[in-house]
Amino acid sequence: MNRAASLVANLSLLVLPTVTSAASIIPIDSLPSGNGYSTPHGVSNDGTAVVGSSNRSAIGYEAFRWTKDKGTVGLGFLVGKNRIDAFGTSENGSIAVGWSSSSSGGYEAFRWSEHSGMTGLGFLAQGVASYAHGVSSNGEVIVGFSESTNGKEAFSWTEAGGMIGLGDLQGGTVYSEATGVSGDGSVVVGSSDSSNGTEAFRWTASQGMIGLGAFPNEDGLRSTATGVSKNGQVVIGYSRSETSSSEAFRWTEWEGLVALGTLPNWPSSSYALGTSHDGSAIVGMSFYESTNQAFLWTKGSGMRSLEDVLREQGTDLTGWSALREATAISSNGRFVVGFGSYNGQESKAFIAELEAVPEPMSLAALALGVAVVVRRRRR
Repeated sequence: MNRAASLVANLSLLVLPTVTSAASIIPIDSLPSGNGYSTPHGVSNDGTAVVGSSNRSAIGYEAFRWTKDKGTVGLGFLVGKNRIDAFGTSENGSIAVGWSSSSSGGYEAFRWSEHSGMTGLGFLAQGVASYAHGVSSNGEVIVGFSESTNGKEAFSWTEAGGMIGLGDLQGGTVYSEATGVSGDGSVVVGSSDSSNGTEAFRWTASQGMIGLGAFPNEDGLRSTATGVSKNGQVVIGYSRSETSSSEAFRWTEWEGLVALGTLPNWPSSSYALGTSHDGSAIVGMSFYESTNQAFLWTKGSGMRSLEDVLREQGTDLTGWSALREATAISSNGRFVVGFGSYNGQESKAFIAELEAVPEPMSLAALALGVAVVVRRRRR
C-alpha cells in the first residue's frame, strides 16, 4: 500500500461514526389515576430525561419528568394551582419549564429544578397570566409570554434580571409569543402581529425583534416559529402557503424561509416542532384528513416518516400502530420524543433512539484531504 492509500484508509477510520447501539423505541408510562394520555415536550441531550404533561382524570394535566432509572414522576404544582404542563428542559434534563394554573384560570410560568423544586416566575407589568415555552441549555434563560388586558408580550427571564418584555413587531395588535431560545439564551424566536399579519420572529439584544416573513398566500402573512437551533442560526416553524394550510419551514439568514414539504401520504399540512443543535435534523408532524404522522427531516434525506426511519434501522415497533407526532429532538440529534398509538392507547408517549450518522461534511472533508495529498505527491 502506498503512502497516499494508507492515509486515505486512516482518515476514513476517523470520519466513520461509531454506532454504540441499534435504534430503539421505549414507551413512557403516564402518571397514575389518568386516562393514559401523555405528551412529551423536551428531552435531554443524552436521552436520560424527558419532560411533558400527563392526564390525571381527577385533577387534569400534571407535568412529568421521566428518567431511565426512576420512570415517570409528577413535578407537583405551584401553590393554589391544580394543573401544570412542562414544555421545555435544559440540556442535562435537570430543569423543566412550563406553566401552572387552577380550575378558574390563573396561569403562571414556572421553573422546576431537582434541587429547588418549583418556582413561579411572575408576570410582566400589569400582567394577569404568564406561560413559559423554552429554556436555554444551562437552564438560566427562560422564554415565553405574559398576558395583560392590553394583549400578549414575549418575555425573557433570568434569576438575576427577572422577567423582561421583548416588545412586538410594528403595525399590528399588541401580540408576541416567545416559543424557543438558543443554547446561550441570546436568540429568542416566536410569533408576533405585524401590519401584514402574524409573523414568525427572531430577537436578539442588538437587533431587537425582526420578522422572518411567510410563504406567499392569499391571506397575508401567517407564520409561526416553534424553535431555534442551539447556535441560534436556524429557526424552525410553519407557515400558511398557497398549497397548504400550514407547511413546515427552516429559516437561515443566508437562505431565508425554506419549505420542508409534507409526507407523501399526509399532504395537507406539516409542522416543524423540534431541531438539533445545528438545524441539520428537524422533527414534527404531517397531517391529512384528521390523522397525522411523525416525521424526521434531515439535510441529506429530506422529510421521512419517523416510523420508516426506525424500521430501516432495525427497530422493533411491535405494539405501535402509528407514531403520530414527534415533538422534540435532542441537541445531538440522537433522541426523538413524541406520542403515538400503542396497544390500543391513542396518545402514548415515547422516546426513540436513532443510530448515529456521519456529519454532513465528513466525507467531503475526507475527499478534499485525499485530493490534496495526491496532488502534492504528483508534484
